[in-house]
Amino acid sequence: MSNNEIDFLGRKEAKLIAGVAILMMIFHHIFGFSEYRINGNDFIESITIQGISIERMIAAFGKLCVALFAFCSGYAIWKRQEDYLHIREISSRIIRFLYNYWIILALFLLYGAMLKDPLPQGFDFIYNLIGLRTGPQEPYINIVFAWYVATYVVLVLISPFLLKLFSGKLLWLDILLYIAILLGIDLVQGVWHSILGPIPVAVFGMIVSKWGLFNRLNSITHQYSIWIFLIAVICIALIRQALILLNWKIVGIEGLFAALFIFAIINIFRKLSWLFLEKIVILLGRYSMNLWYLHGIFFTGSRPLQELLYSPQYSLFIFVFAVVGLLPVAIGCSWIQKTIYQYIVCKLDKILKVR
Repeated sequence: MSNNEIDFLGRKEAKLIAGVAILMMIFHHIFGFSEYRINGNDFIESITIQGISIERMIAAFGKLCVALFAFCSGYAIWKRQEDYLHIREISSRIIRFLYNYWIILALFLLYGAMLKDPLPQGFDFIYNLIGLRTGPQEPYINIVFAWYVATYVVLVLISPFLLKLFSGKLLWLDILLYIAILLGIDLVQGVWHSILGPIPVAVFGMIVSKWGLFNRLNSITHQYSIWIFLIAVICIALIRQALILLNWKIVGIEGLFAALFIFAIINIFRKLSWLFLEKIVILLGRYSMNLWYLHGIFFTGSRPLQELLYSPQYSLFIFVFAVVGLLPVAIGCSWIQKTIYQYIVCKLDKILKVR
């Protein structure tokens, strides 16, 4: 891609994809796991096909959301290499990322203390600080879906190595390296396998960014009708879910699914030209990480808010209720995060000046 060529997946588009991804994630968790729901909290399932409701089908495909986030992270790492090559920039990025997570973790713990629910103690608390030992099955208040925190920290830490590894000028060599990383991670077991699982998708994002594959594909398909891209999204969903039902390992091609989905979604929004809808989705994308953390409040501890969540009964109303209810909280948390961070930076700056 030439220096003066506009990148197909720019900052605006990345926020758009983050918005779509967080909507998929919230839907995935609200309707995809009956074991997450307690005390009869449920919803009215609409149309069913072979005994499986449309909600459960959409929720199952929603798991692609993790790959979308990982792909965009890898894409951004390659595009802004100067932010990921040196220890100072890497440390600053990780600290800021963890800090934002810790603010919401503190709010969760405060919420748990108010409910008199069990809180993580000892090593459980230490692991929670990096997003481990989290989940709805844990017998204490935690940010249920925060496992990606550890994944992102590892990705940023190894980004200088990945940038160096893929600095060559041969596409076939990049593909071989990608396959080697896939096979290597497949050998890892336990907690580390969960942490490293999305890394190959991020690497695939780096490769797509490096070779400008989105721009090349766009030069071929930019005149296609919106229906082509809508059909593409449906096909991606059907093929991916069919492979999962056949017990195929899709880890190796999850990056491809993510890339094609991202390409189709961006084209759909461009051709729709629904600026109001686009602005809403971008707004969700701007606060997507806080929304990622916050929607776990419905699935941790004694879950008093879960009954409120499912009270509308109908899936569409439940979903809208969750998104509309969480967005102001996510924005408020962002304000708290920025305010406290600026206060800390200001204090540190004064201390350093005095010295």
